[in-house]
Order: sequence, then structure tokens, then C-alpha cells
Amino acid sequence: MAPVQHRVPGSLPGRDELPRPPQPGRRGAALVGAGLQTLLVGGTGPTGTPQSTVFATVLRPDGNLDAWSQDAALPAPRAQASAVFFSGVAYVIGGLGADGAPTDQVFAGTPDVATGKIAAWTESTDLKLPVPRAGAAVVVAGDGIFLQLGLSYLVAAGMATGNFVLLLLIGYAFNHKERTRAFLHDLRNRRRRTA
Repeated sequence: MAPVQHRVPGSLPGRDELPRPPQPGRRGAALVGAGLQTLLVGGTGPTGTPQSTVFATVLRPDGNLDAWSQDAALPAPRAQASAVFFSGVAYVIGGLGADGAPTDQVFAGTPDVATGKIAAWTESTDLKLPVPRAGAAVVVAGDGIFLQLGLSYLVAAGMATGNFVLLLLIGYAFNHKERTRAFLHDLRNRRRRTA
């Protein structure tokens, strides 16, 4: 089946076709490159409720994106989540849950070596956030992931929480799970003492 495409005004010849978005009205979705695929994760549908659907596309040999296809769904709906690909695993961090409140959950999905597709997403309880976050900025740096700012329960209630920076030591989690768990535990305790 040929991809459904539309022209982008002012684009270069030969690179002026893009696949139509997977669903009209999708907002607050995360976009992440995961192996060979580009994933559009969660977001809100036309009714404004968070979705668990994940759509995938790949870069074709001609340099254009292929048509979007539905991929394995998240374990729970998410909107305004942060997404990143690190050390061969895609992570969906925090976001707004089905109830519209920020969440502290982290989902992980590993692309299949042969197909590049993520067959299933699982909750990574070892990487649970110390406080719920939605709409945070995320970046890979060195052997970890930095998650900065975002909406928490306190911000949603109108209270300022200041500049929140969390370093998830995912690189250590693979080799030094206990060290990472201790670091996150200490970080949680420090946040509670200063609150």
C-alpha cells in the first residue's frame, strides 16, 4: 500500500512529501527516534483525553518518511510525557495519566534486533520518578538522562517548586542497580527534607 502523502509548500524538490499525521487532533504527544523508527507516543485525542497509542514511521531510501503505522501501545495512557532513546531502549518518562494528573511512571521498550519494532512496553519500577512530572525537558548526556522542570502536583496546585533537575543514572542501572536505587532514594529523602 502506497503511503498517504501531502505536499509541503516551499520544500526542496524530491523531498516535499510527508506522510499525513496518524490521527487528526493529536496534541501533547512525545516524538522520539528509537533505532530505525521514529515514534509518536501518546498525546491527547480529539476529546482531550490522554491516549496509550504509539505510531511509528521509518525513513525511506529517498529521504522521505514512510506512512505512519500503529505500534505496540503503552501500558497506560500518557500525554505531555518526555521520551528519549538511550542505550538501545526507548523510555517514556512521566506525563499526564488517564486522570489528567502528572505521573511518576517510566515505561521502557526495546526494539527487536531483526525488525526494529518495539513489541511491548513495560513499566520500569526501578526508574520511578521521585515526584510526578509532565511536560519536562529530557536530554541524553554521557551515561545518563537529564530530566528538567515540568509540571508537578505542586505546580498544578499553584505553588512554585523552583528549578527541578533530576539525573537518572540509567547507565548505572544496567550495571549497578543497587547504586542507582540508593542514589534515587537519597534524592527523594533530600527533596522531602527541603519541602
